[in-house]
Amino acid sequence: MLIWTVVAPLLGASCHVLADETLGCLVVDPGAGAAPQVEELVRRHGLTPRGVAVTHGHVDHTWDAAALGDLYGIPVFVHREDEPRFHEPFTTLGPLGEQLRQMADHAGLGTYRAPGDVRTFDGDAELPLLDGAVQARHLPGHTGGSTVYVVADAPATGSALPPASGADAGRVDDLTHVWLTGDVLFAGTIGRTDLPGGDPTAMAASLGRFADWEGPALVLPGHGPRSRSDVEFATNPYLARRT
Repeated sequence: MLIWTVVAPLLGASCHVLADETLGCLVVDPGAGAAPQVEELVRRHGLTPRGVAVTHGHVDHTWDAAALGDLYGIPVFVHREDEPRFHEPFTTLGPLGEQLRQMADHAGLGTYRAPGDVRTFDGDAELPLLDGAVQARHLPGHTGGSTVYVVADAPATGSALPPASGADAGRVDDLTHVWLTGDVLFAGTIGRTDLPGGDPTAMAASLGRFADWEGPALVLPGHGPRSRSDVEFATNPYLARRT
């Protein structure tokens, strides 16, 4: 599987593009300003977009979902609990929402709009978007609908991944899965739970699920460097205490 990561200007949100052997691709978390970079990847590599999937409804991860959905005529997938955030992208973030709106205005990123063709799912789900099914696993805590997408594949030669969090985290030759963790799990830490819809108790329960997942996996968060599941189990204090 080929994987490319581009970084959106608004809050440095990572947008990940995954392509299977047929060059069908899935776009995960297209934040504000990510669309032109995704369009260039599609053109350069001859990709056929199959869908957009967002890990949660925060606007720094969803801003360009409408643009890409309309351009390629593809659906946007989101957990049902976070779908309302498409329609209230700023007010559902509390005071941070107005700050993001002003940042977007200053960056000339245009006006936000909600995607049209939205497909929601409940709980864990299977999305038939690539050669092998994409597993959508509901891990609330950062938001009520936070989701980690899991793919049973590994990055192929030619992928353009974000920098690794360290030497151990950079190894890719033995990987069996990819975890697209959004703002649930970062390299060395986890997502915040103090924004509207956040829940520390739910986050704790969600983190406990990782120990039973397949791996070793490439961990691609919604911000910052990449990592590996085994490295996170060994070094991330929020995971190590649960394994």
